[in-house]
Amino acid sequence: MNVYSSRVWSLVSCPQCEDSLARTVAGARCNRCGREYEYTPSGALDLRLKEPRTVNETFVLESPLLPDEGFGFLPLSEKPEPIFDLDTLHLPPRLSRELASYIPPPQEQGALMLDVGCGKMILTPVIEQAGYEYVGMDYADPDAALLGDGQALPFREESFELLMSISVLQQVRYPFAMMREAYRVLKPGGTFIGTVAFLEPYIYSYYHCTHLGTYNLLCSAGFRVTRVAPHQIWTVLKAQLGVGLFPKMPRPLAVALVLPVYLLHRLWWTVGGLVHPKATEQNRLLHTTGSYAFVAVKPQ
Repeated sequence: MNVYSSRVWSLVSCPQCEDSLARTVAGARCNRCGREYEYTPSGALDLRLKEPRTVNETFVLESPLLPDEGFGFLPLSEKPEPIFDLDTLHLPPRLSRELASYIPPPQEQGALMLDVGCGKMILTPVIEQAGYEYVGMDYADPDAALLGDGQALPFREESFELLMSISVLQQVRYPFAMMREAYRVLKPGGTFIGTVAFLEPYIYSYYHCTHLGTYNLLCSAGFRVTRVAPHQIWTVLKAQLGVGLFPKMPRPLAVALVLPVYLLHRLWWTVGGLVHPKATEQNRLLHTTGSYAFVAVKPQ
């Protein structure tokens, strides 16, 4: 946390009572409740909850999920005129060219971006090239500069212009709470970009999301959803190769074993499309994708 600017420090808050924090030699102290937050041996400021915290969520039953005109859960295509030269930009794993093209230009110089579940903060070069000041937060990774819980973000309301969360939501015990927090700390007009697992095998996850589940999570928090898109390349078979079907098997061999199944799968859907109107390429992807990407905006 000591690598961040004084501007970021001024926006940090107590995750327990949401009041401001004062710097101390050991880390930080809440100005209201007096809780102490210390640096870890790796140098990260630990702003995770010190004790259980109760949050309340309200749901309106029987309300329609999708708008009357429907919603196109189409594969993501590159946005025209992205702020990057995508041909020269080095993208980290799990951030596709298509999703990177939806990173909006900052509305002010040095606007803040929060990476929730940042891991080793590999998005830093991309975000800084986009013109944002990068803030990375993870729950446990020792390489993160800040430790915190996505369900109780340690920041004041309307602190960030851009939020990103790559393959994190499935690992959150209460994803509706995380969505509420994402909405709270994002500025009006700000953008929330991320991905969430669907058919990936992962034993430490809680809830994998369908296209409807992803859309519902975002809408329930108040976001205006612009994209929920199945990944075209990261299919269920590819997602299962290294972890579920053939753990530790050399990838070329695993791919060779699965290839006949994949080709038969594509042939079956192609033939089905000739006789059944629902056997479309879009529905095939919705049934078999490994993950979904999403883009949402907090209304002004």
